[in-house]
This record gives sequence, structure tokens and C-alpha cells, in this order.
Amino acid sequence: MPERGTKFINKGIYHIFNKTIDKKKVFTIDKYAERFLELLRYYRSRKSIISYSRFKKNPSVLAFHTQDSLNDKRYFRIEILGFCLMSNHFHLLLKQNSDNGVQDFVRLVLNGFTRYVNLNEKRRGPFLLPRFESRSILTDEVLMHISRYIHLNPFSAGIVKNIDQLKNYRWSSYSSYLQEKKDDLIERDIVLKLFNVNPRKYQEFVENHADYQKSLEYIKL
Repeated sequence: MPERGTKFINKGIYHIFNKTIDKKKVFTIDKYAERFLELLRYYRSRKSIISYSRFKKNPSVLAFHTQDSLNDKRYFRIEILGFCLMSNHFHLLLKQNSDNGVQDFVRLVLNGFTRYVNLNEKRRGPFLLPRFESRSILTDEVLMHISRYIHLNPFSAGIVKNIDQLKNYRWSSYSSYLQEKKDDLIERDIVLKLFNVNPRKYQEFVENHADYQKSLEYIKL
């Protein structure tokens, strides 16, 4: 469930955040972080009509044309503009494309991720907060700052010690913003258009103001 008060509308952009209940550092375990990204890629599509665990075991349970359409943007319930996985929480920057897209996407991802972790850890019950937090992004300026805030998380938390190494952090979309070849998981152009579609300008915006986000209390969750 989302934070009370957030209204999700088509073409709206949202900052989504959630964390583990017991501060378990789940995303420091590579197989869990990798699974989370797989779930993001799968459930963004409205064609994900069976659970990801079932699809992964036997992709043929989905008709070939349905498999092929999983990466067709026409069927995306949301677009992922950015993400960052930290040790015990995550940030997503999402654009809603279809009715209830954000809620359905987050629900499916978190349910699938919880089942996967519980199976591997031989545990039961939730380990992420039941109500994810969300914030509407209403202006280009806030979108720019939220994107920077998300991508700076590993540096701000001290996981990445040197700002020059931020682009090498595995569990973030930051490197996708800087490379020439697009990552098909990320729709980066919406943000990069605010920088004349110039990855270098975006990199300077992020890295030259690494301490600025600390003063932006209105975007902190």
C-alpha cells in the first residue's frame, strides 16, 4: 500500500521508497539485489500475467508473443526513470503509464521479492514495511533534485568513499545515465532532456553538488 495522501495519475512521476522492518541488509547480498532488478524488469509490463518465479522456471508457460511483448513499451504499466538499492532500503523514480500502474507494480515486485527472500532464508512473514512511501514530482526542478538525491545515496551513506567512483556502484541507475548505450531497464531521457540530453552535464550536476542534497529537507523521506 502507498503512503496515504498520494494520488497516482497517468503521466505522473513519483519517488518511491521502502525499507526493511528489521534493518536487515538484504541488498548487500548479490543474489537478492539481482533478483530485485529482475522483478523490476518483469513486472513493469502488463503482460507479466504469471508470477516471475513461475516464468523463470519455465518461460514457455507464456506464449511466445507474450514473452516478446514483455519489453514492448506499449504495455508498460510504469517506466523506471531511476533506482538505487541501498543496504536495507531502496529508491525508485517511476512514471505511471496506466491506471493503478505504480501501485500494481510496487505490489507485485515487493510480493515477489518477499517470497524469494523468505524461501531462501527459510522464514515467513513480511520483512519490508507494509506501506511504501511515495512523493509526487510536480516540477522539473524537483525531478532534477530527486534524481540527483537518489543517485548520490551510496556516496552520502559512505558506501562509496570517492565521488569519482559513484558511477561504479552496481545497484544504481547512475551508470546508465552516463554511458552512451542505453540500458533498456531505464528510461533516462525524461531527466536528461533537462540537461539538453547531455550525460556529461548531468554528471556535473550530480557530482559537483554532492553535499547540496543534505540541505534539501523537502525531498528527504
